[in-house]
Amino acid sequence: MRLLLLLTLLSLSAAAQKPQEPRAPKTEFTFDGDLIEGTGDAPDVELVQKTQRPRHDRLLKVRDSFRREVLASVSQL
Repeated sequence: MRLLLLLTLLSLSAAAQKPQEPRAPKTEFTFDGDLIEGTGDAPDVELVQKTQRPRHDRLLKVRDSFRREVLASVSQL
């Protein structure tokens, strides 16, 4: 436990001592008075509608209980 605490403290102190790298100065672009013309390239859009599938009842009935089979398997033991 003490070793874990010691390693954690050492890693935190090593991370705190890293020198900060100088950042490059910000570059600002001003477009005052400049007229920029252009067109947007966008794909042609077509609406595809999905038809609703008819809902059918299940052909197989899902059983809620297998009690009869469980009792039969217990009696076979």
